[in-house]
Amino acid sequence: MIPHSTIGALLCFLALVSNRAQLMRISLCALAFLLVSGALDAQPANLSQRVEELGSENARIRRDAAMYLNQMAASGHDMQDALPALIEALGDREEQVWFHAVTALATMGPSATAAAPELLKALKNFNSRGVNVRWYRSVHALSQMGEGVLDRLIAACEDENANLRAGAAQALGGIHRGSERSVPVLVKLMEDESDLVREAVIKSLSLLPSPARISLQEALSHPSALARQAACQALGKMGHDAKDAANKLFALVSMESDQAVLIAALECLPSIDAPSHEVLKAVMSYFATEQEDFRQAVSNVLLKLPPSLVVPALLHQLEHADQASRDRSVDLLAYLGSDAKPALPLLMHLIQTNLDQPEQLQPYRKAFLQVGNAGIPMVVEAMQTALGDSHQKTLDEMLTAYGLVAVQPILDMLPSQSESMQSRMIRSLSGIGKNARLAQGAMLEAARSKHPMIRAAAIEALASMEIKMETFHQVVTPLLQDDFLEVRLSAVMALAQLPSAVQNHLEALGELIIDPDTVLREQALMALTHAGGGASVYQDQVAVLLADPATGVRHAAMRVLGAMGETTPMAIAQITWLGQTGGQETLQHALDALGRMGEQAASALPLLRQSLQHEEASIRLSAFEGLMAVETGSEKRLPIMLQALEDRSTPMRHASMKALISLKEEAAPAIPVLIQRLSESEDRELALGALRVVPSQMTYLELYLQALGHDDPGVRAFGCRALGNLGAAAEKALPELRNMRRDRYRFVREQASEAIKQIEG
Repeated sequence: MIPHSTIGALLCFLALVSNRAQLMRISLCALAFLLVSGALDAQPANLSQRVEELGSENARIRRDAAMYLNQMAASGHDMQDALPALIEALGDREEQVWFHAVTALATMGPSATAAAPELLKALKNFNSRGVNVRWYRSVHALSQMGEGVLDRLIAACEDENANLRAGAAQALGGIHRGSERSVPVLVKLMEDESDLVREAVIKSLSLLPSPARISLQEALSHPSALARQAACQALGKMGHDAKDAANKLFALVSMESDQAVLIAALECLPSIDAPSHEVLKAVMSYFATEQEDFRQAVSNVLLKLPPSLVVPALLHQLEHADQASRDRSVDLLAYLGSDAKPALPLLMHLIQTNLDQPEQLQPYRKAFLQVGNAGIPMVVEAMQTALGDSHQKTLDEMLTAYGLVAVQPILDMLPSQSESMQSRMIRSLSGIGKNARLAQGAMLEAARSKHPMIRAAAIEALASMEIKMETFHQVVTPLLQDDFLEVRLSAVMALAQLPSAVQNHLEALGELIIDPDTVLREQALMALTHAGGGASVYQDQVAVLLADPATGVRHAAMRVLGAMGETTPMAIAQITWLGQTGGQETLQHALDALGRMGEQAASALPLLRQSLQHEEASIRLSAFEGLMAVETGSEKRLPIMLQALEDRSTPMRHASMKALISLKEEAAPAIPVLIQRLSESEDRELALGALRVVPSQMTYLELYLQALGHDDPGVRAFGCRALGNLGAAAEKALPELRNMRRDRYRFVREQASEAIKQIEG
């Protein structure tokens, strides 16, 4: 069995370690000891044999001996005869030998005080960025030795080595008897220049009995700001036990001029359970501070107080303070979440007041939503009285922003709302999308409502909820032929959300593309684009719409014809004419449509070539892609690619490089420009891809040689490969290639070696 005292000692030490990495490493060592100690109980307790083995030159034997001795100490054996050997083992380079030795000494406690000098030596080394297992374990061992090492620790607190001072100070925190002697020493160290020392002092003073608390309260009026700050921090760590320091802390807060001390005092107050209403009063007097660290401290303290006190104070700031304070109040209310429920009415008032000022509105909106679904009824109420489309849209978006949590409240409130409000609330469900699936049953019923607005909203909501396709077809079919325009329009837009459903409703869409309503014609055409070649049965009807008086309808007709991939020569001529005579947007649609028709759009080549010179990059790109699809023969396409390869637009250059790959050896004239593009990081990857498929050309030997000196290893590897592909003709490159075998990148070295083999035959 493992004695409870041993487990307790280990857990006590682990609690002293603040660094997670240190804690993990030490925990593993401790766990290893606990796992083996059960087996060690069965071993003979031959102390002298283990002591002798601890001095062995064999590391494994020393490790086993240290573990046995550690277990024997934990079992209560008299370990005095082993003490010299254990002290010597503190210098062992084997981590496990050292660990079990220092653990045994800690277990021996007061009877191991002779080890104090060696343990104190270990305290001189502390790595602020590393793992300090030996430092922390040595501190723990010293703290277990009690009053017998008190004089040494007090003396070490005055050492010139800051790490030693810190270790000694931290060890004193574990020795309660004699604290009347150690507390004054620790209080003096509160103004030490070392952060590590002050942190150790704060920990120790927070652990020591009443003399420390009294001294800490006295230190609140210490002349040194560092000491006052440390006193506040130590009292805070004491928690409720230091509650009687509240009055002195309040007095300090009212007169303190040092900001760091003031922050420490404010943060200490809630930790010692000072009266919350007084803490709130003290903190709010500094709420308007502009200093970032101080402002954050004030916020941290407020978040530790009861929300029932904090929320009214923040609401007061929202109504009466300057803009900066109002902004901080809103942020804190958002952080409080559901605890800030009393703030909802004022937040909604501020939202409605600032609906025309998006920048002012956003923080209030965020805080309101963070409070949770308790605000949903208020949003719905505000929606009922909102004036203007922009105001309505903002509130509708707020309802949608709640997401899944809003679905059931919306369903619960729907029956009590007017037709128009039901429609708007259902459209909010559309915005929630698939997360609103639990509302599908209600939406199927709403799709059969006698009110057109509700039917229209319901079908769009169903399309967004990943409804089963069979069910969707049954619902949308009658709505595509509904007597009300708004319903037909929503049904078409729902189809557009589910492209795979379009094929089942081509006949209905064929009728709707000639509907008298302009918007409906356009939306029906947009849905029809998802049918691709399946819409070719309506080719003639769509072509007629190229002459529609509405620009949007003409654009949509071009998109449908492009999606079909084919049309009549007359339609191609009409699209070409629209591109020549229309504005930039019309030209873009025309080029995109023509490009998707391939060689049959050859009559539009003049427009495509002309558009390749357009000032707008997106137009040039559409023209280029169209030319690649319409133009036949690599001898005609290559000059276009070469021109695009030097375009100022990155997408144009990239499109050209991708096109060059298809030409393979016929793309050889592009090699110089492609090599030039290697100097641009944004082009390099695609340029290398194109160069890999183009056979090496002796004409460009010098360019390949230049690539060997490039900063990018991928370019250097390309140069090696290109030279190797030239074979014996590239003999001139051998000296450079041999140098490349010392490149820092292995794949470059390998490519250079392979190239040398190819050249030398």
